[in-house]
Amino acid sequence: MRTLACPGKIVLFGEWAVLKGSPALSIAITQLCKTQYEIQEVARGRAVSVHWKTPLEELQFPNAQEEDLSFLEKLLFQIKPQFSAELKSEFEWDLSHGLGSSSALVLSAMGIFSSAAFKTFVEMNLIWLEARKLQQALQGGKGSGIDLAAQICGGAVVVQGDSLQKFELKLPPEIFFLHSGKKHSTAQALEFGVPTDLYKKISKSSEQFLGGGVNPDWEKAISEHNLAFRDSEILDSKITELSTHLKQSKISASLKSCGAGGSETIMVFAEVSRHEKIREIAERLGFKLIKHQINPKGFSIS
Repeated sequence: MRTLACPGKIVLFGEWAVLKGSPALSIAITQLCKTQYEIQEVARGRAVSVHWKTPLEELQFPNAQEEDLSFLEKLLFQIKPQFSAELKSEFEWDLSHGLGSSSALVLSAMGIFSSAAFKTFVEMNLIWLEARKLQQALQGGKGSGIDLAAQICGGAVVVQGDSLQKFELKLPPEIFFLHSGKKHSTAQALEFGVPTDLYKKISKSSEQFLGGGVNPDWEKAISEHNLAFRDSEILDSKITELSTHLKQSKISASLKSCGAGGSETIMVFAEVSRHEKIREIAERLGFKLIKHQINPKGFSIS
């Protein structure tokens, strides 16, 4: 029995605009998806049995061809159709939090049949390109691979087009993350297209942040990102709700939606002395705290 370990991820800046070739930044986090497996080749057909500890209903893609197969089985069959497999995946995060559950399984499927050791940057870059193709096929051609990049490499990474590079980053103590427990309202608003001006403004904010050296201006980047959405009259309902309650309590904080998927992870930048009170207010509104330590290690096989 072998084990694949894949970290979760959080996209910090550049979501949406990355689809048009602008840079985006994501980090790997310490929570892991672990998949244990045994593979046996078969001459014809396939016999697959998968034992899941965590329900995977939310990981189904809308264009799936075989509804009776689980998500990972679909991936495995696309990569190598003639096999018998025993698999078991366990997640250290809530599947509804948008921390890279489906991309973790894409990498697990790739890792099962990969000869790469995921140790050199060249190997990681090649695996990223191949994994992105598979993810795009399952998502109807969409997807920048920004989530996969952080999960493969670990630490912080920047994706721009077909380019992947490591990025030196330390999260300041003022930063923490929340999950709203609701579907990403920004993603719903942009489901049928992103205005060109919005792409340009998001790109500008992420480029300024990435060009800030070892001490980037987090507050400014968050403010400019939010201003871009306000100018486009796209407001995130849960951020608006939390922001309103914080203002009523006379608490200053910068809030930003992270990622472009179907789940709402929110970055909070505020004085450390305010964190406890912000969390109390957020919990009353249904938010949950997300552990956010950066994981320097990426995807591994043991």
